This record gives sequence, C-alpha cells and structure tokens, in this order.
Amino acid sequence: MTPNLIIQRATIDHTHEVVALVGKLFKEVNIAIGMDAFDFDQGEASLKFKEFINQKKYVMFIARGQDASAIGLVSCYESYALSASGVFGTLAELYVRPAYRSQGVGHHTKYY
Repeated sequence: MTPNLIIQRATIDHTHEVVALVGKLFKEVNIAIGMDAFDFDQGEASLKFKEFINQKKYVMFIARGQDASAIGLVSCYESYALSASGVFGTLAELYVRPAYRSQGVGHHTKYY
C-alpha cells in the first residue's frame, strides 16, 4: 500500500493539476484503443472543471503521494433513478498514474 497517501477534495485552486491528470487519462485511452477518441483541449477543460465545481453537483478528489504531487483522481456527479430510490453518485473519471497502480491507492478512504 502507498505510504503517506493523502486524498483531498479538489477545488478550483487545483484546476491545473486536475486538467493535467485528465489529459493523461485521455491520452492513455487514445493509445489503448489506437485512435483519437478524445479531442482534449486544456483551456476548455479548465473552464468546464471550474463550472462543474461551482455548480456543486460535481465532486473530485485528488490522491497525493509522499512528495505531495498529484498521483490520481476520481470524480463523480449526482444522478437520479427510481430504482435507486432517488439520488446516487455516478463515477465520471478515475485515473491513477501508471507508476502508482497496484499500490493500493484505491483502498484509501481517509481524505482531507
């Protein structure tokens, strides 16, 4: 398990880190499927992230390693369904840098 891992709720102040990680996620997906399925624009993504956070229906958490660098993220948004008896969360993005995969990053539940 990754020692000294901190999970924190992302804010607008984290826009640069969030967009960088989402860009890496899209690049990795494009490589894996062998085509450019995502046309990623950092400027547009930054604006959208800020908009989503301000709406308070989109939540993102950033995982930080020992050196405080962002090593992963997870985001979700509010959804609704009768079958779920109302409100539930939908996972929108999940990404962990390759060097930190299989180290238990996803098992951490304590966040700041």
